[in-house]
Amino acid sequence: MRFAKGDSRHRHIKYPSGIVKNPLDSKAGHGFTGLSIFVKSGYPRQHMARREEKQIGETMRRCLTAALNALGTVSDRQLEIAGRRVGEIVTLKHRIESIALQKGYSRACRDAIPVCRGWCCKTHYHRQLSPLDFFLAAYQMSGEQQATLVRQIAAGGSSGCPLLLASGCMLTFEQRPVCCTAAYPCFMDRAYWLEKETIKKQIKPLFESLLIDTGLPNRAA
Repeated sequence: MRFAKGDSRHRHIKYPSGIVKNPLDSKAGHGFTGLSIFVKSGYPRQHMARREEKQIGETMRRCLTAALNALGTVSDRQLEIAGRRVGEIVTLKHRIESIALQKGYSRACRDAIPVCRGWCCKTHYHRQLSPLDFFLAAYQMSGEQQATLVRQIAAGGSSGCPLLLASGCMLTFEQRPVCCTAAYPCFMDRAYWLEKETIKKQIKPLFESLLIDTGLPNRAA
């Protein structure tokens, strides 16, 4: 996704201590320093094709079904081990988020939403989700919350991701997939990118262990 230089449809939001740079025209994390963003008016599309929305919802439904089946069939011992892995992943996610908070990225992201309309949440991250992402979320939910999640995905939505409500993501920070909570593609410098990737390398073996413990596929069937 690239915007033409000088495009009159750009809207520019500049934050304190930021420099003028289009992060979408750069390789993420390589040389981009500062809190600023260019957003092209009218982008993203206001409405996704109904067919595409249906495909997204169906893929997410299959992922969630696999996750709930795994939760219901693994042994108590496996569930205990899985719980420790989930706790470690949540701790590492908080480490990444603490860096983003210190740099001001979390607030900058929230402040940009009226203009960007949450493009990354609407059209990007949900395409990367796997059954394991839903296992991590469902593990931390009550039976009632799991049922609500099932209904929400079945109902779908016009936002692209059926979990994205008018008030924001229906999942808590702890429940959200790693790819949805540790990115900040519009607000990152090289130091943040490298530190984030270093921490994500610690998450990878935990994911791999969970795949073995739960017997879940790495992607939706």
